[in-house]
Amino acid sequence: MLKTVSVASDAPVAAPAKAHRVFIFDVSGSMSWALGDLRSAVKNKLPQLANVGDLISIIWFSGRNQAGVLQEAVEIRSVLDFTGINKAIDRYLQPVGMTGFVEPFDLATNLIGKVKAAHPDMQTVLFFHTDGMDNQWTERQIMNSVQAVATVVDKAAVVEYGWYCNRPMLTRIAEELGATTIFASDFPAFEETFLSYVSRTSLGNGKRVFVFTPEASKPYAFAIV
Repeated sequence: MLKTVSVASDAPVAAPAKAHRVFIFDVSGSMSWALGDLRSAVKNKLPQLANVGDLISIIWFSGRNQAGVLQEAVEIRSVLDFTGINKAIDRYLQPVGMTGFVEPFDLATNLIGKVKAAHPDMQTVLFFHTDGMDNQWTERQIMNSVQAVATVVDKAAVVEYGWYCNRPMLTRIAEELGATTIFASDFPAFEETFLSYVSRTSLGNGKRVFVFTPEASKPYAFAIV
C-alpha cells in the first residue's frame, strides 16, 4: 500500500517567458547512416519548438578531444535567425569517430553557466542524444561531469537512439539530471520524440522535490504526474 508522500512546495511556479534550449548530438561514426535524417529533423523541427526570445545552443561530440559548441545561445527573433543555425547544422553535424560523454557535458556546464549569469530567470532545457556507449572515459569521470551539469539544468531528456547504447549508464545519467530517458529505435521514433518531448517540457514549472517516508520507500513503483 502506498504510504505518505509529501511535496517540497505547493506554491505555483510562474512559467518563464523564455527558454534556453541546449541540444547535445552524438556524431560518432556509428551515426553515419542516420545523421542525414537527423540534420533534416533538427532543421525542420526547431522552428516549431522555439519561441521568439528563446536561446538555442547546439553541442556536437564524438571521441576524446572531439566536441564543440556549434551554436552558442543564438537568440530567436525572427525566421531569419534559423538560416545560420541550419547552415551550421549541415556543415558540422557530420560523422567523426568514437564516443565520449565527458567533454560535451563539460561544454554544456560552462555554456549554461554563462547564459544563466546573463539571464538568471531563463529556464534551461537539455536534450542529450547518443547511439552508443562511452569508450573514452571512466564511469567516475562521466558522472563527475554529469553531476556538474545537473546543477545548472532545469529540465532534461536523455535519448537512447538504436539498440547499442549503454542503457545502465544512460539511466544513471538521467537519474542524476532528473531527466526523462527515452528509447528511440529508429529515426521516425527519434523525430517524434524530438518534437513532442522538447515542445512539451520547454516551459512550465521547474524541478520539484518529492520526499517519500521510510515506509513508502519499500519496493513499490511510483508514478507522479
